[in-house]
Amino acid sequence: MNIETIAEQVQRAPNPYKAAIARLIRRELINSEDHQGDKKIIHFEDGSFIAFAVSYAPVELGQL
Repeated sequence: MNIETIAEQVQRAPNPYKAAIARLIRRELINSEDHQGDKKIIHFEDGSFIAFAVSYAPVELGQL
């Protein structure tokens, strides 16, 4: 009997991050030294977890 974890269900969702946030019990952010390899890890009730890469890309410029 192969029972699917919450992390596996979340991974297949149309918007995995939104699905993960809806079902999380705990999250943590693991920062890299230069913030180029940051990870957000979301833990679920069944003990499974999913990690998302966090990237920082410029999306808007402005001037006051």
